[in-house]
Amino acid sequence: MALIVGTDTYATESELTSYATKRGITITGDLSVLLTKALDYLETRSYISAKSVYGQVLQFPRISILDYDDTTVPTEIKNAQIIAALLIDGGSDLQSTLSQAVKSEKVDVIEVVYQDNTSSSQQFRSLNDILRPFLQGSMRAVRA
Repeated sequence: MALIVGTDTYATESELTSYATKRGITITGDLSVLLTKALDYLETRSYISAKSVYGQVLQFPRISILDYDDTTVPTEIKNAQIIAALLIDGGSDLQSTLSQAVKSEKVDVIEVVYQDNTSSSQQFRSLNDILRPFLQGSMRAVRA
């Protein structure tokens, strides 16, 4: 499936591949599917300002945002989509509402044991950090 920049993606498949190659990351999933899932995540976030054109499909470009003109998608947004795609390829669920995965549960005398997921939390923090300047209410708590 061919993705169209500005319609259903911010980053191209070649940009995803180049970013991963430069960092020694091997991508195992379908590039267009990864970028689509990453875009799904990015499009659910609440961004500052307003879309540049009424009825535009994607959240970016936006008017009067930082140092970008009204027709430019910030490089940080493209990189955020790429990072999100790589996290998804690595097995992370960016849409998860749980901050930690449950390792086991015990019903009688209720006991819940959470998996240690500090490495994925660090990766999510990196993704949130790159998005922070563009988000509404950017003084939000980030997973520790």
